[in-house]
Amino acid sequence: MASLRIAIVLQTPKDQHSSVYLTYQSLPRELTRQGHQVAIITPQDFPLARRTAGRWTPLIYPWIVARWVRSHAKDCDIAVFHSYAGWRAVTVARRMHVKTVVAFHGLEPLYHAEIVKETEAAGGLSWRYRLLQERLMPMFLKRACQHA
Repeated sequence: MASLRIAIVLQTPKDQHSSVYLTYQSLPRELTRQGHQVAIITPQDFPLARRTAGRWTPLIYPWIVARWVRSHAKDCDIAVFHSYAGWRAVTVARRMHVKTVVAFHGLEPLYHAEIVKETEAAGGLSWRYRLLQERLMPMFLKRACQHA
Protein backbone atom coordinates (compact mmCIF):
# COMPACT_ATOMS: atom_id res chain seq x y z
CA MET A 1 0.00 0.00 0.00
CA ALA A 2 1.27 3.47 -0.87
CA SER A 3 2.09 5.93 1.85
CA LEU A 4 -0.69 8.45 2.50
CA ARG A 5 -0.41 12.04 3.70
CA ILE A 6 -3.11 12.52 6.30
CA ALA A 7 -4.21 15.68 8.11
CA ILE A 8 -6.27 15.29 11.27
CA VAL A 9 -8.08 18.56 11.96
CA LEU A 10 -9.38 19.02 15.49
CA GLN A 11 -11.45 21.86 16.89
CA THR A 12 -9.77 21.55 20.30
CA PRO A 13 -6.27 22.68 21.32
CA LYS A 14 -3.21 20.46 21.58
CA ASP A 15 -3.78 20.10 25.28
CA GLN A 16 -3.07 17.04 27.42
CA HIS A 17 -6.34 17.78 29.29
CA SER A 18 -8.47 17.64 26.14
CA SER A 19 -10.10 14.23 25.73
CA VAL A 20 -10.45 14.82 21.98
CA TYR A 21 -6.73 15.56 21.62
CA LEU A 22 -5.77 12.59 23.81
CA THR A 23 -8.06 10.27 21.87
CA TYR A 24 -6.45 11.26 18.58
CA GLN A 25 -2.90 10.63 19.81
CA SER A 26 -3.10 6.89 19.13
CA LEU A 27 -4.28 7.24 15.53
CA PRO A 28 -1.17 9.08 14.23
CA ARG A 29 1.11 6.65 16.11
CA GLU A 30 -0.50 3.67 14.40
CA LEU A 31 -0.70 5.30 10.97
CA THR A 32 2.93 6.43 11.18
CA ARG A 33 3.94 2.90 12.20
CA GLN A 34 2.27 1.73 8.99
CA GLY A 35 4.34 4.18 6.92
CA HIS A 36 1.91 7.08 6.51
CA GLN A 37 2.60 10.75 7.21
CA VAL A 38 0.23 12.31 9.72
CA ALA A 39 -0.18 15.85 11.02
CA ILE A 40 -2.60 17.01 13.69
CA ILE A 41 -3.96 20.49 13.02
CA THR A 42 -5.69 22.52 15.74
CA PRO A 43 -6.79 26.13 16.26
CA GLN A 44 -3.40 26.77 17.89
CA ASP A 45 -1.79 26.39 14.46
CA PHE A 46 -3.55 29.52 13.17
CA PRO A 47 -3.00 33.01 14.64
CA LEU A 48 -6.50 34.14 13.66
CA ALA A 49 -8.09 31.12 15.36
CA ARG A 50 -6.08 31.79 18.53
CA ARG A 51 -7.36 35.39 18.61
CA THR A 52 -11.00 34.38 18.11
CA ALA A 53 -11.18 31.47 20.54
CA GLY A 54 -14.37 30.86 22.43
CA ARG A 55 -17.94 31.15 21.29
CA TRP A 56 -17.00 32.20 17.73
CA THR A 57 -14.72 29.22 17.09
CA PRO A 58 -17.43 26.95 15.59
CA LEU A 59 -18.21 29.63 13.01
CA ILE A 60 -14.79 31.09 12.24
CA TYR A 61 -12.43 28.13 12.57
CA PRO A 62 -14.03 26.06 9.74
CA TRP A 63 -13.44 28.97 7.32
CA ILE A 64 -9.79 29.12 8.42
CA VAL A 65 -9.53 25.35 7.92
CA ALA A 66 -11.09 25.64 4.44
CA ARG A 67 -8.45 28.21 3.48
CA TRP A 68 -5.74 25.90 4.87
CA VAL A 69 -7.11 22.93 2.87
CA ARG A 70 -7.13 25.04 -0.30
CA SER A 71 -3.47 26.01 0.14
CA HIS A 72 -2.27 22.55 1.29
CA ALA A 73 -4.36 20.25 -0.92
CA LYS A 74 -1.35 19.18 -2.98
CA ASP A 75 0.31 17.92 0.24
CA CYS A 76 -2.70 16.01 1.59
CA ASP A 77 -4.40 12.80 0.46
CA ILE A 78 -6.94 12.51 3.29
CA ALA A 79 -8.29 15.06 5.75
CA VAL A 80 -10.01 13.80 8.90
CA PHE A 81 -12.18 16.49 10.48
CA HIS A 82 -13.33 16.08 14.06
CA SER A 83 -16.85 17.35 14.71
CA TYR A 84 -17.56 20.79 13.29
CA ALA A 85 -13.94 21.60 12.29
CA GLY A 86 -14.56 20.67 8.67
CA TRP A 87 -18.12 21.77 7.93
CA ARG A 88 -16.84 24.33 5.43
CA ALA A 89 -13.64 22.56 4.36
CA VAL A 90 -15.18 19.32 3.08
CA THR A 91 -16.57 21.12 0.05
CA VAL A 92 -13.21 22.75 -0.69
CA ALA A 93 -11.40 19.43 -0.17
CA ARG A 94 -13.73 17.67 -2.57
CA ARG A 95 -13.05 20.25 -5.26
CA MET A 96 -9.29 19.86 -4.63
CA HIS A 97 -9.53 16.01 -4.82
CA VAL A 98 -8.70 15.48 -1.14
CA LYS A 99 -10.65 12.61 0.44
CA THR A 100 -12.40 13.56 3.66
CA VAL A 101 -13.69 11.88 6.80
CA VAL A 102 -15.90 13.55 9.42
CA ALA A 103 -15.63 11.93 12.83
CA PHE A 104 -17.43 12.80 16.02
CA HIS A 105 -18.61 10.97 19.09
CA GLY A 106 -22.29 11.76 18.66
CA LEU A 107 -22.45 12.89 22.28
CA GLU A 108 -23.00 16.55 21.46
CA PRO A 109 -26.84 16.32 21.53
CA LEU A 110 -26.74 14.50 24.88
CA TYR A 111 -24.34 17.06 26.31
CA HIS A 112 -26.51 19.91 25.08
CA ALA A 113 -29.66 18.38 26.59
CA GLU A 114 -27.92 18.16 29.97
CA ILE A 115 -26.78 21.79 29.80
CA VAL A 116 -30.36 22.86 29.00
CA LYS A 117 -31.61 21.01 32.10
CA GLU A 118 -28.85 22.36 34.34
CA THR A 119 -29.40 26.00 33.34
CA GLU A 120 -33.22 26.04 33.44
CA ALA A 121 -33.35 27.26 37.06
CA ALA A 122 -30.99 30.15 36.23
CA GLY A 123 -33.04 31.36 33.26
CA GLY A 124 -31.71 29.01 30.61
CA LEU A 125 -29.11 29.36 27.92
CA SER A 126 -28.60 32.47 25.82
CA TRP A 127 -30.45 32.66 22.52
CA ARG A 128 -27.06 32.83 20.74
CA TYR A 129 -25.88 29.58 22.30
CA ARG A 130 -29.18 27.86 21.56
CA LEU A 131 -29.15 29.11 17.95
CA LEU A 132 -25.64 27.79 17.47
CA GLN A 133 -26.17 24.42 19.18
CA GLU A 134 -29.76 23.67 18.21
CA ARG A 135 -29.98 25.05 14.69
CA LEU A 136 -26.62 25.83 13.11
CA MET A 137 -24.37 23.01 14.36
CA PRO A 138 -26.74 20.17 13.37
CA MET A 139 -27.08 21.77 9.93
CA PHE A 140 -23.29 22.21 9.59
CA LEU A 141 -22.55 18.65 10.74
CA LYS A 142 -25.17 17.20 8.41
CA ARG A 143 -23.70 19.14 5.48
CA ALA A 144 -20.17 18.02 6.32
CA CYS A 145 -21.19 14.37 6.65
CA GLN A 146 -23.09 14.42 3.35
CA HIS A 147 -20.00 15.62 1.50
CA ALA A 148 -17.37 13.52 3.29
